[in-house]
Amino acid sequence: MASPDQTPQASLSPTASKSASKLDSLPREDLVKFIKKQSLVLQKTKAKCTELEEDLKKLKENTTATTETTTATTETTESHVEELTRLRQENLELVHAHELALTQAKARETVS
Repeated sequence: MASPDQTPQASLSPTASKSASKLDSLPREDLVKFIKKQSLVLQKTKAKCTELEEDLKKLKENTTATTETTTATTETTESHVEELTRLRQENLELVHAHELALTQAKARETVS
């Protein structure tokens, strides 16, 4: 760690100062332009991030709505399947009753 009387750059090794970034050698005006440009990029990035967060929120809401719709549809389908099974059973019973009635009618005709 640098002592209080040393600047942070004084504590850097000579090789670190030789390989300093290009920004260190820029004139003040160019540095200000660069900072303004970076600020604009940051603002655009933040705006895009906000937009993407809103899109994600909408997609999550749509997913929830879709899940609820799917659940309701599944319940309705199950209800219809149960009713169809009941109606098929009832139909089968009626067919058997009809066949029995026909058999009994034929038996009465042969007896008479």
